[in-house]
Amino acid sequence: MIKLWHRTKWWLFPGIVVFAGLGVWAGGHVSLFFGNPAANKDTKAAGALMLVQVTGCATPESVTVRATAEGIVDGQRRSVPLETVRLGKPEQLAVTGSLPEAGRWVLSVTAKWTGQDQYYLVPLAPDGGPLRSRIRNHQAPFRTADVEATIRETPLLMTQARK
Repeated sequence: MIKLWHRTKWWLFPGIVVFAGLGVWAGGHVSLFFGNPAANKDTKAAGALMLVQVTGCATPESVTVRATAEGIVDGQRRSVPLETVRLGKPEQLAVTGSLPEAGRWVLSVTAKWTGQDQYYLVPLAPDGGPLRSRIRNHQAPFRTADVEATIRETPLLMTQARK
């Protein structure tokens, strides 16, 4: 075992670790965190459905975030386009728009950055906030069957609880 250690290029190991670390530091991997809009004092966040924080990349202002609400209301499948608005910090966005009175809703959120696209399905809790334990993330678009299954597993939204 000792002879094997001496024959290996052990002195390369620190360089490999540093080189791999530079890849994450210089570019990284874009990720999104979802939160309650009431937690932000920015006036643009008032009335938002959800806050989004971009992490893991050197230039969060260059990340494009798009959101659509996918849901079932009175047995009918619905899609509602939503807007994303940048807040005071470049890594913070608010998802704005309105949802119908009740139903089962999932936010379908896409983050695009230098070819490293990330796709999220964010189920909404009855109070309108994100069900963090059920958020799904993928590096390719979700299939329609996956979106519909996630919607069926989501509790009913009660807009009175959000107001």
